[in-house]
Amino acid sequence: MRRFKKIAETNCLRLVGVLALMTSGTAFGAGQAILEYPAIDDPQQEWCYLAKTVTQVGLPCVPDCVQVTWDGAVFTKKNELCFFYGTNSTPVLQRQKTFLEGWIPVVQYGWNDGAIRYQTEIFNFNLDGRDVENTVTFVRVSATNTGNVPGTSVFTAAIRGSGGDYRYDGSPDNNPKSGYVIKDHALFENDKLIYTFPSCEAVEAVSGIPYAKPFLAADYQISPRVEIGLAKYTLALKPGETKVMEFKMPRVPVADAAYNAEVAKADVATYYRKTVDYWQNLLGDKWIIDVPEKRIQNALKGAAVHAILGTRHKNGEQLQSDGLPYSTFYLSNCYDYEYLYDSFGLTDLVRKTLCSQLRDRQSAEGMFADPPKRKIMQSHGQALMMVLRHILITQDKAYGEEVYPMIKRGIDFIAQEHRTDAYGLMRPSITYDNEMIFGRYTSHNLWSLAALRRAISVARLLGKTDDEKQWLALLEPYRKAVFKAIDASVNKDGYVPTGLYEFTAGKPGRPGYVGYGYDQDWENCLLAYPTEVLDPADPKVEGTNKRLRATKYAEGIMTYRNGMHLHQYVTCNPAMQDLVGGRSRDALMDIYHILLHEGSTFEGFENQVEPWTDRIVHGFPPPHAWGASKIAGFIRNMFVMEYGGDLGLEPEKRDLYLFSVVSPAWVKPGQAISVRNALNEFGTISASMRFGESGAEVKLEKQFRTQPAHLVVRIPYFVKDVSFKTDAKSSEQKGNAIFLSPDATTLSFSWKLDPGADRNAYQDILMTYRQEQGFWPGQRPEMPATRPEGFLTDEEKAHPAEPLSFKLVTEAYSHEYARRYNDGLKAGKSPLPRLVAPPMITDEKERKALHEASQVERSLSTGGYNSSVSQNRSLRRFVTDGKRGNTHEYW
Repeated sequence: MRRFKKIAETNCLRLVGVLALMTSGTAFGAGQAILEYPAIDDPQQEWCYLAKTVTQVGLPCVPDCVQVTWDGAVFTKKNELCFFYGTNSTPVLQRQKTFLEGWIPVVQYGWNDGAIRYQTEIFNFNLDGRDVENTVTFVRVSATNTGNVPGTSVFTAAIRGSGGDYRYDGSPDNNPKSGYVIKDHALFENDKLIYTFPSCEAVEAVSGIPYAKPFLAADYQISPRVEIGLAKYTLALKPGETKVMEFKMPRVPVADAAYNAEVAKADVATYYRKTVDYWQNLLGDKWIIDVPEKRIQNALKGAAVHAILGTRHKNGEQLQSDGLPYSTFYLSNCYDYEYLYDSFGLTDLVRKTLCSQLRDRQSAEGMFADPPKRKIMQSHGQALMMVLRHILITQDKAYGEEVYPMIKRGIDFIAQEHRTDAYGLMRPSITYDNEMIFGRYTSHNLWSLAALRRAISVARLLGKTDDEKQWLALLEPYRKAVFKAIDASVNKDGYVPTGLYEFTAGKPGRPGYVGYGYDQDWENCLLAYPTEVLDPADPKVEGTNKRLRATKYAEGIMTYRNGMHLHQYVTCNPAMQDLVGGRSRDALMDIYHILLHEGSTFEGFENQVEPWTDRIVHGFPPPHAWGASKIAGFIRNMFVMEYGGDLGLEPEKRDLYLFSVVSPAWVKPGQAISVRNALNEFGTISASMRFGESGAEVKLEKQFRTQPAHLVVRIPYFVKDVSFKTDAKSSEQKGNAIFLSPDATTLSFSWKLDPGADRNAYQDILMTYRQEQGFWPGQRPEMPATRPEGFLTDEEKAHPAEPLSFKLVTEAYSHEYARRYNDGLKAGKSPLPRLVAPPMITDEKERKALHEASQVERSLSTGGYNSSVSQNRSLRRFVTDGKRGNTHEYW
């Protein structure tokens, strides 16, 4: 939860009198219907938690992203290409979009106008011979008559500066002297190409006014909210007939005649193939998982795409950003990006966007930190872990030698901190972010202890025997100091707090910065993974997770600010502890709820969503790239994960785990799950598990450069009476895992399904929701002593037993949402307003009023319309209310 500044520490973001929101009545179960609120979720389409969301199209390492808005427009921060249909110019509103094949960033969505079915595809690519500094967005809209008689529809494409509703950080031009020309099926502003469109029946300067000659913005009172350059199509279609319309829009309008001519000539079908081929070559044949639930299968690469689209090219360098919310690079996140990219073999991306940032972020004393926090302990261990793992997984000794001086200074810093600190730990820090405490952060020491062990392995790889000996001599006393600190700080229930020994929560430092934003669980739970400081079976690991689940979960995921806001991706932290601990049902429940809280193209958010309210991120919009990398990493580890051997310091004890989390929804006779071309520390592996009537057959294909100690296959939590056979030279069952010697190629299971494992899965989910601690203001110790007891109605108790699945989770969640919403309405609470896409501005008086208001705005800003980068202004651009179709007024 990072750098949230002052965005939501005020109660102005809290909803007034609304208990819950919108979801599809068809998904709630028998007899459950939403009162007085339109359904916004189509159960026949891909699930989309977020009521308003943003997805992206583009390529890696571009200067900026291209947004596909929640309603279906294309927004480049300078211009917006928007669409309307029907005789009344109804704005397109399609929340539930999909990526091509589930993960390729070609955004697809459709809608109906009577018997006319529209299908849209949006993608972004660079022109042949041109770099990615100015890519082109291609839009292909097809209209098909699905009826048995001739039909007619009207379709309109137009340009505006911004629809103003959940368009993030835009700064469209607002100069009344701007001149516009429409020629050769294209709109130009001051000789800069805005977009091209195919031949049409009518072209309008603004709505209702046919284009006759060039015009100035002042001529028609044009403001950024007003549609201009309208291309109108009257589609008279015979049964089965299809009409295709193609549009092209440069990310940045330029007055480059040669470039603009290339845009006009660009063949959309050709660039469609180029886009698909590019992403297939980048990710298509790497880390392939195949499971019956496509939501899980596509989430791995869908999340990877959002992380990759978060890379930027700025000021001559490439760097990783956190996507739409955060445009800069942060060391605290770099390990998760590296973990994802190196798993896909994207070595160049790691070095160009991550490792390249380290040299300028290491202080003279050797500490890694983001500027301007050079003297604040914040991300030292994470930065070291990132570069060390990269060397170990690539085994690139030449690169290791190149960056080794940085590594040595980083470990020397840990040694110096250990020698000089009163407790032998990393120095105390301040409330810079995340945990928000004053004192010695638990997480800083977990990461630093992990980095020290990884550094010893790198020193061995590179033959740095003197450093290896020195660091081994440092390891045990530092490890003892960390263990002693954890033991001295752990609570009676096994919970390991955010700080070690004495620490204090932050105090409000400015107006609106409330106390319950401090002492927040973050990475203090990373006890068993990825740091491998404690054994997964240590009571402190499970005790910490139990405390988090009891006090910090809402809607099935973690929260922040004492339960005030949902926090999607931080849920991966406790979930991973359960995964490595063999508590696979808990881990499965977490990943289902993490994916429940994503958009339909797997775009995730950070926080700023209040539980059981409007499903809108009031602050930093999705997609959040760091969150994407954490989620993708978690899904990777469900299928293939390296673990043990003291984080690889004892390589003869390091194992490769397979199928650590298996869903009962996948285990049906004839079905199979598999992973192919899975790159890991040992090489690559492909594995499959095919299910029969009374067991499963596992097949393994390996290309290892070094051998793991064991191949470990987890036994699913929902089976019993298990026996196995294998061709491995040695094998052993330990708890719920089978340990095989690395020569194994086959493993046969015999088992029976346990009917009691998920008998009450639906009821369990509902009870978890109803026993949530909820939000409490004030300091951490002021948490209420008791939780709600929870309840189940007779109808809910009678819900038939069925295996845990994503579908079951969405049904239980939707049922609970409807219950809370309906109860709120019955208690006199106000229903939420409809979701309405920004409509076309057709009224001359309204156009004039908007123009006058925009000029006042312009006079107050030195950078043009809404150019302020302050968080308040940025927030207001996509959250504020108004009759133009936005949802709420929170200011």
